[in-house]
Amino acid sequence: MQQPDRKTMLNKTKAPNLIDMLVGTRIRTARIRTGLSQEKLAKACAITFQQIQKYEKGTSRLSVSRMSQIAAKTGYPVSWFFEDIDQPDTPPKDETTLFLQSSEAHKLAKAWLRLKNQSSRHAVYTVIDALATNGGDEI
Repeated sequence: MQQPDRKTMLNKTKAPNLIDMLVGTRIRTARIRTGLSQEKLAKACAITFQQIQKYEKGTSRLSVSRMSQIAAKTGYPVSWFFEDIDQPDTPPKDETTLFLQSSEAHKLAKAWLRLKNQSSRHAVYTVIDALATNGGDEI
């Protein structure tokens, strides 16, 4: 049986490991919560922002020393990045948890906190609820 050549092997895409993806999601969450851009975290770790992107997507594995460095720069203990990852075949958390870890949720929360008036907050909630009720169509 003939083995595929090197070029063929390199062109095959390998799906990221679930644990790498979950840790990557935690890295992204910690970075966003601490207000660091990918560029700032990368600079603090003396690597490229593209490498941070790869870690966050789970397409590149971290060394223990790099994980420790990222934990120190974001202010989270290394153990936090691995919490609830005791069962590798468990799918990612529910839709709400995944949303809360997103940059959109972070931006929305920051904007929400700038609204000091309760009636303004209620108006924003009303608009979002109306949009969601109509399946995302216009109000």
